[in-house]
Amino acid sequence: MRRARIKLGFDYSDTPERKVVSLEADGIACVPAIGFDNFQRAWKVPEVHYHPECLEMSLCLRGSLGFEFRGQTRTLLPGNVAVSGPDDPHRFSSYPKRLSKYWFLFRIPTGRFPLLRLPAREKRWLVQELTALPGRMFNGERLELCFQRIFRIYDSVPAKSPERSLLLRNAVTDLLVRIVECSKSPPRQESNARLKSILREMEEHPERDYRIAELAARAGVSPSNLMKRFKKLTGLPPHAFCVTQRIAKATEMLRQGGRSITSIADELGFASSQHFATSFKQATGVVPKRWKAASTSHAKERNRK
Repeated sequence: MRRARIKLGFDYSDTPERKVVSLEADGIACVPAIGFDNFQRAWKVPEVHYHPECLEMSLCLRGSLGFEFRGQTRTLLPGNVAVSGPDDPHRFSSYPKRLSKYWFLFRIPTGRFPLLRLPAREKRWLVQELTALPGRMFNGERLELCFQRIFRIYDSVPAKSPERSLLLRNAVTDLLVRIVECSKSPPRQESNARLKSILREMEEHPERDYRIAELAARAGVSPSNLMKRFKKLTGLPPHAFCVTQRIAKATEMLRQGGRSITSIADELGFASSQHFATSFKQATGVVPKRWKAASTSHAKERNRK
């Protein structure tokens, strides 16, 4: 029995900065969409959404992302994986320029529908492990090669070649199993605990003023070395990273309501409400007033449902 193609809910079309393919035509119904984003400019933040029947898994390669999930925002750094479930409202609250990430939708098989032609016991194990992942964030740097392999096969092996489906099926199986392995691996030992501590502070208190010389002294490195390490870890220089954290916190405050845009701008350390509006639009594609109205409308619609 062939399973009908899934309706994704909104457009996942190719653009010069986003490559998206579906593996359904190759007999791999569990992957209706897999993509690579390489944004050279800031993109408009999508609305809160969910994917019926599917898990969404994202691997950050470069940049810093605010990941809104179940009403909370967490920071996704390079090498991190985030997973959302089929009934979990979520979105990335920032799409900064020079962002790079892999992502895919995993369609949860039900009933008699096969999963990559795996035996029943292996199918049950893999589905059980993957459906336990939503809400977790873990290190997945080893996964980049798996994504690259899938796209290489898709692009280089002709559609009618007898080995195409086999190669893609094996590559997807390898990716899924490695995701499970990565989720169970202990966190890596941090090579620079002081720099990590600074990052956590900037995430928790983005409203503060962070001067390069002071940050370098706290990290025990030179200012130039700090800039190099900071950008390697987050994909952004310190000031830009701090602004992304301010915007992420602003989206939470706007969604909660009860606060004026001016008071939010002041609390988060922006020079003025106009400065806040400009920075917010650069990061999200819309001004705070419009984002707040859209968020309120979306919340009312969910409550009616």
